[in-house]
Amino acid sequence: MARAARKLGITERMIGYKIKKYGIRKEAYRGEMVGFDSSRW
Repeated sequence: MARAARKLGITERMIGYKIKKYGIRKEAYRGEMVGFDSSRW
């Protein structure tokens, strides 16, 4: 989560809050992100 937070420019605490708020399961998103266009970043 720390790496994701750094890439998004937010804190780990903020990303943890969003994961909890929106009911995102971290385990479901390990590895390749489906539909993610890395050229945009």
